Amino acid sequence: MVRIQRIHVVSASNLVALIHLVLTLIVAVPAGIGTLALRAGSEPVQMDPAFVIGIALMPVAAAVAAWILTAIACVAYNVVARLTGGIAVEVGDATPSQGR
Repeated sequence: MVRIQRIHVVSASNLVALIHLVLTLIVAVPAGIGTLALRAGSEPVQMDPAFVIGIALMPVAAAVAAWILTAIACVAYNVVARLTGGIAVEVGDATPSQGR
């Protein structure tokens, strides 16, 4: 049994921010483009620059927010883990051992 006593703030925040960036690109950007397409079918479309800029900046904003919130969570975990000893995790070999 090992304990996670400290989480490196920058590396964890970078990882979570990248995940949010990718997920937002996969989900939110197509949804925004779909919204524009639906609007085009019902009336003459005027491209609202604020909407288009919002779609373009949404992945970046999500990544920045995720980075900040993850950094706060990591710092909080590190403080609490110092007091409680951290989370206990049981790790094992990836390959099955002989004789078991």
